[in-house]
Amino acid sequence: SMVFSRSKVLEKDVFLFQRLDAERRGQMLHLKAVVFLRPTRENVEMLAKELREPMFGEYHLFFSNVLSNDAVRMLAQADEFELVKQIHECYGDFYALMPDAFTLSIPPNSTLTTPLADRVRDGLFALLLALKKKPAIRYQVSSHDAGRIAALLSQHIDQHQETLDFGQNRMEDAPPLLLILDRSEDPITPLL
Repeated sequence: SMVFSRSKVLEKDVFLFQRLDAERRGQMLHLKAVVFLRPTRENVEMLAKELREPMFGEYHLFFSNVLSNDAVRMLAQADEFELVKQIHECYGDFYALMPDAFTLSIPPNSTLTTPLADRVRDGLFALLLALKKKPAIRYQVSSHDAGRIAALLSQHIDQHQETLDFGQNRMEDAPPLLLILDRSEDPITPLL
């Protein structure tokens, strides 16, 4: 993990690290589970399956981005044993490398398919929520991919207006600028 090492987590009395898609080891109802997930459809479905056949006595759910109402409904229906104690959105759907640099861990030279474009949109949206910023979006006109990401992000921001309302008077401040560039058209990139 880039955030917390296993030894630090063990110091906090965490005894078991397990993926949702791992082979089941039997019930351990005396233990509490802390689940941290990206709120993708596949992850929510795996979590719903886990809640229908629970392995632990309690579940504390943390999501790295905005959780849709449909996903909350699906999890509520799956939680027949009422083991979910809390659900939180933590807006950490990116990897912070330094205070002023982050990555989405996307392989270089990837073709911008729909799932990858959605991943970039979600990562940028989580970053904006974590920074509590609602930017003006500009993009490199010569790049179809940059325009596509800008359009997807702008549409996502419009759909989640209430999430980006941080209670500040936006009339006084100019919004920050989010500039989306395509590094494949950068003349320096091949030299790196």
